[in-house]
Amino acid sequence: MQYRKGSEQGGNPLGALAPYLAYLAVAQQRFEHIQPVQRRLDFGDPAIHAVHYLEDRAELHEQFLSAAKSIFGIDLTLDPLSGNVFFRVGKPSAEAPPVDQLYSGGGAYKEELKSLPALHTQGDGMQSALALLLPVITASFPIILVDEPEAFLHPPQARILGSTLARLAHSRAIQLVVATHDRHFLTGLLDADEVAVSVIRLSRDRDTSVATHLESNTLRSAWSSAALRHSNLLDGLFHRVVVVTENERDCRFYAAALEALDEETTLPIRPHDVLFISSSGKGHISALSRVLLASGVPVVASPDLDIVNDEQTIQKLFALFQGNWSDIQSTYAAATAEFRTPRVIRKNEEVLRLVQVVLGQNLGDDYTGNTKRDITNVLRVDSEWQRLKDFGVSGFRAQRGKADEFLSKLAERGIVPVHVGELERFAPEINLGKGDAWLAGALAAGAHRRPPVRLHLSNILTSAGFPMTLP
Repeated sequence: MQYRKGSEQGGNPLGALAPYLAYLAVAQQRFEHIQPVQRRLDFGDPAIHAVHYLEDRAELHEQFLSAAKSIFGIDLTLDPLSGNVFFRVGKPSAEAPPVDQLYSGGGAYKEELKSLPALHTQGDGMQSALALLLPVITASFPIILVDEPEAFLHPPQARILGSTLARLAHSRAIQLVVATHDRHFLTGLLDADEVAVSVIRLSRDRDTSVATHLESNTLRSAWSSAALRHSNLLDGLFHRVVVVTENERDCRFYAAALEALDEETTLPIRPHDVLFISSSGKGHISALSRVLLASGVPVVASPDLDIVNDEQTIQKLFALFQGNWSDIQSTYAAATAEFRTPRVIRKNEEVLRLVQVVLGQNLGDDYTGNTKRDITNVLRVDSEWQRLKDFGVSGFRAQRGKADEFLSKLAERGIVPVHVGELERFAPEINLGKGDAWLAGALAAGAHRRPPVRLHLSNILTSAGFPMTLP
């Protein structure tokens, strides 16, 4: 149970104290740690293995059993009769005999105990996870380093293991250092609200590694938002590029489009290295992006084009992506001046006339939802900004050059609005609203393979630092 030796140049940084201060829990070592342990010659001898501590201290024993029940839904029984000490999976229904009758009596108990399978014969996931709990529960070392604790576990089990380890380590003042590729385990760590969880993301480019520290406060702040907590934000830590969109439909459409584009040309990045994340609306784009940018993940925000409607919103997003708004404010003002004209205010007499036109067609009919819809449509005064949703960049009529310049500056910082306006404008002929029906219809029609979609993906990848040329 010793800490692995350090580099050849520097040696072990902990020196001779390493075996007493740190435990490196790699998978193979965890399997060894769950094997049967030789009994002490005298039960009063000092414990030399974590299982011995469980024999001696009832509260530690109960915590281990409780953790096993929580993660795997199983009971464990510490075998008191065999030559070595080990756990069996299950619990005898017969009552255990008194200590002084363990060998001479308790026939039913012994038969049931013997029939229970040994823990060290169970699946790799169960062995690995429970072996990892032993040094934490017994506080055998102040520093425990774990390599891929999620190995061999189903996602729900990995999550419960994460929260269990976090709480146990916190209650014992143990520094737990974990190398993981699993968002479920990381989610489990964050489920332990009382624990400070920091993330160090490693990115490699050939022989060069870069470590970026995501502080606990930043992560906790994001985790306090239900919209972010239930997103796949943490998956972004394990990808080379994350694209933040407004809706889950955008994510699925663009993911399909990127795979289709990969079939037709050589991309500068593999499609599975790009993750599309939904922000559930414009309001959460900044919060999602802030966490990912702080962790060193290349991020591209791809909202609908009408994000430029609100100068304050686009200004804050631009600043988040390390842009200086004063550099482009005049360009923005020139590009959007045509949209900032006051809305037309109708007179009451005009409103009355329009309503009479609708109702006068069928005065004797009932007033229904369809009638209400017709009146609403005839009275609607669209904002000038609506042109951007309807026509995309073509809606910039007065200063198209300034608009292109402004959008180019946004892209340089990682902000690539949808140039056609919004997702549904990639296939305007699909008249199925904005739900999943539209997505299914658009994909069936091959809309994700169309040139405007390919151009949008090219703009996104280029903005992320992976420039490409379309065939």
